Amino acid sequence: DGIHIMYDTLMTCRNHIDATILPAGKAPIRVQGIVVWFRGTDSPPGSYIFGMQFDAEAPGIEELRIPSREPSDG
Repeated sequence: DGIHIMYDTLMTCRNHIDATILPAGKAPIRVQGIVVWFRGTDSPPGSYIFGMQFDAEAPGIEELRIPSREPSDG
């Protein structure tokens, strides 16, 4: 499972993330955690993608999860 979100606010300090997720039509969600992987992207220039481990589950984050992409049994 994962979350795929574009964000407008992000601060990092020594691999610690403090961000506000702004889902369309929903209340902002504040998350904190650590970067577990990081890489640049080709488009748009200067953009990055990263994975993070949350310090704690934020209220409202569960409904933003993308279902697992593993093939179903059967």
